Amino acid sequence: MNGYLLYLLTDYVGVGPVDAAGLVGRATVVGGMGVVVAVVAGGWLSDRLGRCKPFILMACALVAAANVFPLLWPTTEGILALAVCLGVALGLAIACDTALASQVLPDPGEHAARGLGIFNFSTNVGQAIAPLIAAWAISVSGYPALFIVSAAVMLLAAVAILPVKETRRKAQLERFDPVASRSTT
Repeated sequence: MNGYLLYLLTDYVGVGPVDAAGLVGRATVVGGMGVVVAVVAGGWLSDRLGRCKPFILMACALVAAANVFPLLWPTTEGILALAVCLGVALGLAIACDTALASQVLPDPGEHAARGLGIFNFSTNVGQAIAPLIAAWAISVSGYPALFIVSAAVMLLAAVAILPVKETRRKAQLERFDPVASRSTT
């Protein structure tokens, strides 16, 4: 959604171009702060609990919920609230997605690079396709459609993650590095 932030502010909220440029900077900063806080807090808590999936599901739910702000509150404050929520959700995803992907590899000792390469590829394909889907949604029904499609895609992502069987990371740590796993308890 960051790629459309300037257009959201000028076309959807009605902010002038000069003010919109400053607001894009402010939204980027508050979103970035959300990323940093969520990466540190979410990563730490995920490590302590030995679980990733709840944090990823929380990130999906947060993105879906964040899209309600600009729908109901098409103001600069609504866009800033969207930016904060998206930043926190991204931080949770950064902290936990790769960790979960590494847990579900069929044979991490033998094919980890291939499995993580596929994970990386799928992430990049999603990032490449998202702006195309956003442009389609906006052209069909305007900016509200962007928020609805974004929320729907994130809810579908959450449903897709539900059947993933998560393993406890402590057992994995012990298998790969028994010394490091003892120091984390």
